[in-house]
Parts: sequence; structure tokens; C-alpha cells
Amino acid sequence: MNATAHHFHINYRRRQSSNGDRRLDDGRSRFQLWARAEDEIGLVLDGTDLAMMKTDDGWHRVESNAEYGMVYGFMLPDGKLVGDPASISTRST
Repeated sequence: MNATAHHFHINYRRRQSSNGDRRLDDGRSRFQLWARAEDEIGLVLDGTDLAMMKTDDGWHRVESNAEYGMVYGFMLPDGKLVGDPASISTRST
């Protein structure tokens, strides 16, 4: 990961947004990012890379067993790790 990247913590008391993480009824989390121009986006969740599926309308989504406070970011095809535009909790490393 990029040493200057911003990492975002899972926070289920966040503001309402379509981007980012969302707690599902079954206890898992859905991560999503709208990036219509990108063919592939990845999720880096606590150091683990997860592939995201692209929908026809430009959303990239993945569901995972994530816990409160885990650190995540979105990996672009060029290898740049970007933060969640909807997150209210960030840290820089």
C-alpha cells in the first residue's frame, strides 16, 4: 500500500451515502464505489485484497465479513489506493 494513502475505518454510524460500506441484515458489510470509467476496482480490507464486481450502471461492489474499526481503501487499476468519499473516520499512514 502507498505510505501516504488515507485509510478509512468502518463506522456504521456514518452519514448516509451510496459510496463506501453498509451493514447488511445478515451481519456482513457491502462495500461499493461508483467509478463508471474504471473496469476494475479492488477493496483492500485490513491488508487483504478483494475483487469487486462491476455493475452495468458503474458501481463496483463486494460483500465481506467486516468488523467495526477495520481499515479499508479502494484500489484503482493503476495501483493507487484511494479512500472512501463517504467515510467520516480517516487516518493517514
